[in-house]
Amino acid sequence: MAYGPRAVMGLVVSSAHSAANASRDYGKPTASMGRFLDGLDAAPHPIPADRRLLGALGPKMVHLPPRGPPVGTRSW
Repeated sequence: MAYGPRAVMGLVVSSAHSAANASRDYGKPTASMGRFLDGLDAAPHPIPADRRLLGALGPKMVHLPPRGPPVGTRSW
């Protein structure tokens, strides 16, 4: 690519209500996101970790093991 990769993927855990409407178990948000990220890592063509954005309301989400803290964080 002449200008490098330009796509990023934004990820956020939904609500229990939305999960129920999709016939999904909401569970614990941090554990659910961890499993989803593990699936991304195991995909045949994974989205690199530095191209992912995680929406987080607290510190547990941005420090999902074994990934550790992200390269950068933004607090509101």
